[in-house]
Amino acid sequence: MDLSKDRKMSQLLKAIGCFVVSAVVALVAGCGDSGSVKSGALNETKIPECGFYMNLPPGWVTEEYRVNEYYKRGDEEQSWGMAKFCPMSGGLTRQNGKFKSRKFEDVSEFVRYLIEEDKFQGTLEEVISQRPMKIGEIQADAHQVIYRARIDAGIVYVFDIYIEMEGGELLQVFFQVPGNKYQEFSAQYPAVVKSIRLAEKKVVW
Repeated sequence: MDLSKDRKMSQLLKAIGCFVVSAVVALVAGCGDSGSVKSGALNETKIPECGFYMNLPPGWVTEEYRVNEYYKRGDEEQSWGMAKFCPMSGGLTRQNGKFKSRKFEDVSEFVRYLIEEDKFQGTLEEVISQRPMKIGEIQADAHQVIYRARIDAGIVYVFDIYIEMEGGELLQVFFQVPGNKYQEFSAQYPAVVKSIRLAEKKVVW
């Protein structure tokens, strides 16, 4: 799925958040507080409304003002990711003379569609692995896919999990890393997946 719009929006919100943090720091300094101001960086991403929590790999952080987005400190532009909701639909089919968005029976069928139609970010070069899985305390159906793609900035590797939620919706949890970080992140990823908690299939828009 195309992540560029989400990335641009997240960068804008990050800039706004940084401005707010800077203003707070300036205010505290002006009041004569000699104590240090914490950055607000966290090592766990979450969507509390549906009980989703996930530990981040060493060196990766998220911010209090946007806890569903995360990045590797010092490499924010190339190593980043997000947990977000999206519809389990795609493309158009014609039914009774009308065009409707295509629906899928389950998350695995949806991922097969993404692969066959090359609906991922950039240009798909190789699917490295994919598998169905269960996620969280509720054992929600999910599908993991790891792939290599070419974007404007070069070759990237994407580690993606689509979790089936209520009402034909999905919770997408992904990481993107540059080509030279693939081996390092591959070693860290299993522990990240194992840490995922999900309490309910509630969709939060």
